[in-house]
Amino acid sequence: MALGCGHLVDLVSWEALVRGEVATAIGAVSEFEEEIPAIYRGWMLTPEQYKELYEALEVCSVKLITTPEQYKNAHYLPGWYTELSDVTPESVWVPKEEIKDVSSLVAIASDMAPCVIKDYVKSRKHEWDEACFIPNAESAKKVVSTFLERQDDLQGGVVFRKFDPLKPIGKHPDSGMPMSEEFRIFWIYGRIAGIGEYWDPKYYEGQDFPIPEPEEGGPTTYRVPDALETLPHPEEFAVLAQKIDNPFIAMDIAHTEDDEWIVIEVGDAQVSTLPQGGADAELLYRRLRQYVDVPPPSVMTQKDLDGMTCAEEGCDHKGHSTRFVFHSRCHMDSPTWVAYEGGILTIICAECELPVGRVLVHPGDVVKH
Repeated sequence: MALGCGHLVDLVSWEALVRGEVATAIGAVSEFEEEIPAIYRGWMLTPEQYKELYEALEVCSVKLITTPEQYKNAHYLPGWYTELSDVTPESVWVPKEEIKDVSSLVAIASDMAPCVIKDYVKSRKHEWDEACFIPNAESAKKVVSTFLERQDDLQGGVVFRKFDPLKPIGKHPDSGMPMSEEFRIFWIYGRIAGIGEYWDPKYYEGQDFPIPEPEEGGPTTYRVPDALETLPHPEEFAVLAQKIDNPFIAMDIAHTEDDEWIVIEVGDAQVSTLPQGGADAELLYRRLRQYVDVPPPSVMTQKDLDGMTCAEEGCDHKGHSTRFVFHSRCHMDSPTWVAYEGGILTIICAECELPVGRVLVHPGDVVKH
């Protein structure tokens, strides 16, 4: 899919990475004369493994847009919880090196019940009753002990999260765990890159709408989850995404029984899967390309303006979507399309049709030489 959307793709061996064989892991990665931005898409890595990958790729002049520190900020719950504590379930965590015995963890669980137990990254939600959900103090010891026994590779430490009742859509057919109205949103530099139902759409209550298909000679139906009717515009969550010090994140949001939408989880999107309900993968990769191939948005300065000339004298970027400019970076003196949306001016070369620049523009700012 990434190749089809115009991305340059090289393979990294995850198996070699986790064995500590970094040189072998990046053996198939191309080397470049000039530094290029990149995104890793693959299985989860520990912060230490990601740092090794990041530094090894730098030698090849491949610069991951997410630094090791930013990766840890989104991958480990303590890195993002403080910024979103008002819109996510109350949480308490104990770093792995500070865990003295099971009894101390049981005491925390008993005080927080009902709650769920997980490590800094993952829960055992598919073992809901045995190793995840703690409904009361009486069940705390059994669930905590089972979780620790089965979570062999404990990431970071242990986390307890207050259980907030969510709007149910049924129980998982295999594990029996409760499923709720949840959506996963991908964000790139604070902008939406993709969104989809967390679970298979067949589990969501909804309505069937006939969609005419002339080529097939008859209508088909498209099922729209009722949850979409109450889902706030995803852009309302943009301010939350922008609080996380990481350019590319995945955010899971859920509908509570009190008709509120809360953040269930945040993760580094490089290692986050598309939701079961399916996000538009092609759209996701096309949007990623717009941001990976050019620098991220930055505040416009006079230096930024000196290299471009707006076709309309005194244009303030209001009431229009495209203009011609001349941009000195790519194909000197060739007309270059400019698209303006959400305060971001995107410069796209008319010759090669690739983005060549992106800056933030405040309403009223004049772009002219």
